[in-house]
Amino acid sequence: MAESLADGVEWLVENLTPDCGVNKIIPTLPLHLTADWVKKKLSNEYRIVRPEEISDEQLHHLPHPIRLGPNRVVMSHADFLCPQNCPEPEDLCSYTQRQRPLSLYRLLETIDHGRFVPLILRSRQFASGVGGFFPQDLWDLVERARLISGAPLLIGTACKCHGIADSFSHPMS
Repeated sequence: MAESLADGVEWLVENLTPDCGVNKIIPTLPLHLTADWVKKKLSNEYRIVRPEEISDEQLHHLPHPIRLGPNRVVMSHADFLCPQNCPEPEDLCSYTQRQRPLSLYRLLETIDHGRFVPLILRSRQFASGVGGFFPQDLWDLVERARLISGAPLLIGTACKCHGIADSFSHPMS
């Protein structure tokens, strides 16, 4: 793969192929890379991707939500500043030493999102305090998004404690 310099989403859209040699993606951008990549892939195919507002009522189902825009929200099980090197232990929170709640990626997959169909990409911990995902996870997610019809999508990326979600629809939905 030739080296190139581009916006993170544009670079992935243009260079990420199943055989490109990228084996992990660690998004360190001030945006929701997963949702923006899926939107761009779908808009290249369908020409139109419309934002869909996440209602205030929907926010009440999420832990500690913060609205970043009408169709983008971040959330966290934590109401404190997590340690930078959290090892994301299985049972107990490394900060509070209390039992962890249901993993946020599972919660987002299973709670009632009203009219939205949730498509959640699990962020995995590659090193202490460093999360990301595998390229195949993106390919699987966009393939699932292509198959949805009749409902707007809620695209989320989440680890056990923290997440971000965007909502939009495309002509097939």
